[in-house]
Amino acid sequence: MAHSIMNSLVKHGKVIRGWLGVSIQDLNQGLAKAMGLDQTIGVLVSEVAEDGPAQKAGIKRGDVILKINGKQVNNTGQLRSTIASLGAGAKVSIQYVRNKKEKTSTVELDQLPENLAAHSFFEKDYGALSGITIAPLNDGTKSKFQIPDQVNQGVIITSVKDGSPSQMANLRPGDIILEINRMEVNSVDDFRDAYKKSSNGDTLLLVYRNGRAYYLVLKK
Repeated sequence: MAHSIMNSLVKHGKVIRGWLGVSIQDLNQGLAKAMGLDQTIGVLVSEVAEDGPAQKAGIKRGDVILKINGKQVNNTGQLRSTIASLGAGAKVSIQYVRNKKEKTSTVELDQLPENLAAHSFFEKDYGALSGITIAPLNDGTKSKFQIPDQVNQGVIITSVKDGSPSQMANLRPGDIILEINRMEVNSVDDFRDAYKKSSNGDTLLLVYRNGRAYYLVLKK
């Protein structure tokens, strides 16, 4: 890990976090039983990014990752932090189970593509909208939050911090912000620019949720 961090600093002047290209979830007894597994050890792969590092190495949806570089994986948080800290360009040995058979693949980690990156807005400067993490609306985020194909505008909220102003405003993961103060939002930069322009007074949001759009006023 230290070697990967040093190489990233030398090559890029900063640490570039590793990206495996999978969506993952923790295993529980119900999932393990339904998938014919004898144990709840490991992390379940629920989605594999097209042309991502995992897909190129042969990892598929439904695989259960057991170990990374020989070290047991116990939960999603551990897997994410391990992959991120190994850094882009690192070659990683991943041991996993498929159809009750253990397999091992060598994966060369990549850098998270910009169009998939989520951006957190926890700062107090974002007032009533602080406490959310948003991401571009793309095939990956639409699939994860079951957004209809015809919805192609906006940015999607991927997480809301407990007790934050955003949670108090009843914003939820999976909500899509379409407009801020009647300004159309189609990217994270649009979101940031539109919110900064609305720094004085209340903020009018147009939000899409569960098949319909509605307006929401956030008090400063």
